[in-house]
Amino acid sequence: MAHAFREGPDPSVERAAIGRRTSECQVDCVNLLIPGPVEVIEPKGTSSSSDLPRIDELVSGVRDHLRADVMEATEGRTHFMARVAGNALDIVLRELAVGDEHRRLEQSRLASLLGVETEIETLRWKLVEALRDGSMPLDEPGLAQHLRTTVVNQIAIDQPKYSGYRAAIRQAGR
Repeated sequence: MAHAFREGPDPSVERAAIGRRTSECQVDCVNLLIPGPVEVIEPKGTSSSSDLPRIDELVSGVRDHLRADVMEATEGRTHFMARVAGNALDIVLRELAVGDEHRRLEQSRLASLLGVETEIETLRWKLVEALRDGSMPLDEPGLAQHLRTTVVNQIAIDQPKYSGYRAAIRQAGR
């Protein structure tokens, strides 16, 4: 879906939003295969910026306009797309709140598992290759916790109302 959004004939916000929903499948798999506790990153307070409004305030304002004004004044596909766009902006707000910390912690765990320091995308592919070629066993210490933590924190950004996310945090005792 991300590819279809970026390069396809229909670059709608709907495709972009659907592309972010892959984490739903991932958390379902993690809950079945790697149950247990997980640390969920909590958002930090908003920064005090002299620039008014802040980025999160701008995004919230647009989201609220779509939900209140556009959805109220439209029906059919436009109404639906305004809802999708509002939901996409919720993802943006959560990404702004915890995305950098989520990726920093993921990169740190990967570097520890793989014994190499490099950018996160390279580390992700190194993990995939190590699992594929068998050089990293599935019972590698820290692997299951890394996968569970990464997936649960991603769904917390993408779709925290998803039942699989709620199940994951219940397993964590939250």
